[in-house]
Amino acid sequence: MNNKNFLFVLTGIALIINALFSSMGQFIIGSLLIIAAFWLSYRKARKSNPRDTKMRLAYEIVKIYHGEKEAKKAQDYFVKTVQKKELPDKIKSIKIASTRIKLTEFIVKARMATSIGDARRKIEQGGVSVDGGKIIDYKFELNKKDYNNKVIKVGKLHFSKIIFK
Repeated sequence: MNNKNFLFVLTGIALIINALFSSMGQFIIGSLLIIAAFWLSYRKARKSNPRDTKMRLAYEIVKIYHGEKEAKKAQDYFVKTVQKKELPDKIKSIKIASTRIKLTEFIVKARMATSIGDARRKIEQGGVSVDGGKIIDYKFELNKKDYNNKVIKVGKLHFSKIIFK
């Protein structure tokens, strides 16, 4: 996107934001300030890695709505689970009454998929791993002997620990 188009898009965004949240007296001044801030941050961001720019933007948005402490916590969680691919500190545990369960059924029970078909698609597309090993067979079964207290990961962000009773 060239500078002219970028400035045009930012102007439109600033006008919409101000129309929604400002009185008419502050409308023009607020729009110009927002455009100037976006323009300066865009010029600075062009020289850095786009990932770093997105991280900074996400941090600032979370900080505005939830405070600096929550923003730092969210950033640390993202770096740990998505970038470094480590397990998060808190993983929800799902208790299973039987001695075995199909992986698709477990994923639905853990609310990591909306249906058996959705779970099956996620498995077939390589988005599911059990204790670090990728599973691509949708008929895969988890049993108490081999998979008790193991972590099931769906996608990049969904984790559940299976506990057989």
